[in-house]
Amino acid sequence: MVSELLLDRAREAVVAQAPDKLLGLRECVWLDAKRDPYHLSSPAQIEELTKDVAAFANAPSGGLLLLGISTRREGDSEVLCELCPFERDAVNLDQVRKLIRERITPPPRGVDVDWIPCDEGRGIVAVDVPPQPSSSLPYVLAAPVGKHGQVNQHTVVVPLREADGTHWLPRSEVQRLLAAGWASRSGPSPQFLASVVEKAVSEAHDRTQNAGPVYRPGQGLPAREQEFAQVYEALRGTVPIGAPSSEVLYEGVGVVQHFAPATPSGHGWVLCALPQRRPVAVAEPLWLELLAAGGAAQGGDPTGALGYPVADPSEPAIFDADTPVLELEAGRWGRGRLVRGADGQWRWEPVPRMGFDLSPSARSWTGDRNPPQLRLRALVRLLWADAGTLEVSTDKHRQLKAALPTSSLARAVAVLSTRRGAHLPADAWMPGPHSNSLNQVSYSSTVTAPDGSPALVGEVMMALASWGVVTCAEVRVADTTAWQAALGAAAVAADATKLTLEEVQEVLFAAWTTAAHLLPQAATPRPSNHRWSGNPTVELCLSAEHGYDQSGPHLMLPDLIDLTPLGPTDRTTLPEMSVTITTVPWKAEADQRQLLRRALARMVHGFGFLEADEARL
Repeated sequence: MVSELLLDRAREAVVAQAPDKLLGLRECVWLDAKRDPYHLSSPAQIEELTKDVAAFANAPSGGLLLLGISTRREGDSEVLCELCPFERDAVNLDQVRKLIRERITPPPRGVDVDWIPCDEGRGIVAVDVPPQPSSSLPYVLAAPVGKHGQVNQHTVVVPLREADGTHWLPRSEVQRLLAAGWASRSGPSPQFLASVVEKAVSEAHDRTQNAGPVYRPGQGLPAREQEFAQVYEALRGTVPIGAPSSEVLYEGVGVVQHFAPATPSGHGWVLCALPQRRPVAVAEPLWLELLAAGGAAQGGDPTGALGYPVADPSEPAIFDADTPVLELEAGRWGRGRLVRGADGQWRWEPVPRMGFDLSPSARSWTGDRNPPQLRLRALVRLLWADAGTLEVSTDKHRQLKAALPTSSLARAVAVLSTRRGAHLPADAWMPGPHSNSLNQVSYSSTVTAPDGSPALVGEVMMALASWGVVTCAEVRVADTTAWQAALGAAAVAADATKLTLEEVQEVLFAAWTTAAHLLPQAATPRPSNHRWSGNPTVELCLSAEHGYDQSGPHLMLPDLIDLTPLGPTDRTTLPEMSVTITTVPWKAEADQRQLLRRALARMVHGFGFLEADEARL
């Protein structure tokens, strides 16, 4: 009972991505730890991997195999003592999963191969083998013959976990086990059984060397076996698809079955399907690109995050290696697509969508001692798998500061005054008012009134964390009275400082452009090359602010922005409006402007301006 409780706690630590909680455990029948990952270019290491996993599959409790944790000897056992995380690209999780499926007979069910991030882009790997059905036991491997990469054509081996080690079941025990099973069914004699087993294993090995294990299309999914078989037969006349090389496997939110190449020089295929959706055929190179694009998803579940390929009912459900765009649905990250870029690289991107949920980052950099009367902000969240490895060097700080006077944001600040007949450029950018360091950025430019009071402020901010990068660009109307004084004689009207909807849109466009295009380059030269570990978003916010200890009336958005073109609203007070866009933030100008108009229309509709026409924005 104690051992079972410890195993449950160890599995909970893996799910919670808290590997430090595994330290202090002793290797045992259900736990094995290795300092380094398997080197899958080595046949001997592949044999070691499959032996270790098959041994846990044969254990009543299953077990945990941990890569990236060292042990020390205490008495007669090994104790997990230190995390030794390695780089993410040191192990190919998809290859590990494939080897487990293809080298162990039958393929063990429900094995999770997860990446657990630790620090600075490094992490460990956990292979969790759940208890297997007794009807599938034992799990066997083709036996090594002493030469790396070669197996015996006439025998199989059964690995077993004993205490904290893995051992082979003796050949006599394998024969006795099989003979007992056959005898219980009034089968042939043990002598005849031995010869049959030898012949069957030899033939199975020959098939493995050529086309993999023998499976039926749809095998393992009885409810859809006929459907898979029909699709497979239709495909055989269209694409060079070979025989199935696996059962139908549950992966993420759907099912997938792998098929061998039809020719030695060809590539494999997969048939995959979501519930209630027809199976689609995907060339294996493209399928591997999909797994790689989602490989940084939390929990190491690429298809669970990105979803599965889908095809329009009127279109062929075949995606070959030359497909430019692969539409995906039903993943945790929402609808998206895998897109081949001009550089030939595949990248995932979400289908743009709008919402009203702001991230915790939306309240960053807002704790001003003297809050502005109006804040126009664009905040970009970039969830990158390797964000923990990034930093903003001293040179990058210097280059960013030099680029800010000619940035979109600086031009937007200047234009607000130019349109009112005054020349008040934002050409002096200073560090602050927030922190600057290797993982933080804050630079601002302030337009002041003749008495030195802040009138208009442009600011950029950025923060680097282990989970991603947050960038922010905003324009603040610190005080309308100070701004009117800065405008001087040009500000003849009492409401000269009230912004138009066109000006709001231009400021937000400039803030978005600066936050998405300029700021990330201070941390990385090619932002679009990083793999996503979650949805990228752009958050747009308009807020009228007022300190709790400030006297005087609290101005609302209609006092500071001319919202009359939007028509009526049922809101009696309106201190803030915001919208979140799930999208890849860097876009061509025309696409960005179109998406911005859609987002602003969504925003004002969500805040009661139901008669507002997108054409007015």
